[in-house]
Amino acid sequence: MMDEKRQVRLLRMCFCLCYCPPLLLVIFCEFVLPFGCWVIADEVFLYWAKVAGVAAMLLCVPLALKLMALRPVADSVRKAEGASVPRYVRWSLVRLGLLWLAGLLNIVLYYLTLESSCAFCTLVAVVASAFCWPSLGRLEQETGKWLNDSGGK
Repeated sequence: MMDEKRQVRLLRMCFCLCYCPPLLLVIFCEFVLPFGCWVIADEVFLYWAKVAGVAAMLLCVPLALKLMALRPVADSVRKAEGASVPRYVRWSLVRLGLLWLAGLLNIVLYYLTLESSCAFCTLVAVVASAFCWPSLGRLEQETGKWLNDSGGK
């Protein structure tokens, strides 16, 4: 029980620390750099930048939200007798990485092009990370390992 609480605390710390560099990038770009986008590009670059940002969001966010429900991931977490919590931590970090990738890519693309669709995609990734916030209840639900004596009821 104590190890699970410690692992959840570490996961929460990773979630918070993972969003520090993008937040610092936003603060730097908003308050230090001059106004305007970094790249003055043609319509083709803007189109492909929007496509890349939306594609990253459309691939990474649903995959991150449903990662623990995928059969290979769920089986690897639930069928590990003594290692279910470390495997859960590993897959939670993969989930965090997917959300972080979508968010950071769209932040960079937003400040390169000032396209509002990139800002919207970043917002979607940040809101999706709220649904992946680690907790003991989520650990119990996704590993099938009940920490209290009620047997999951």
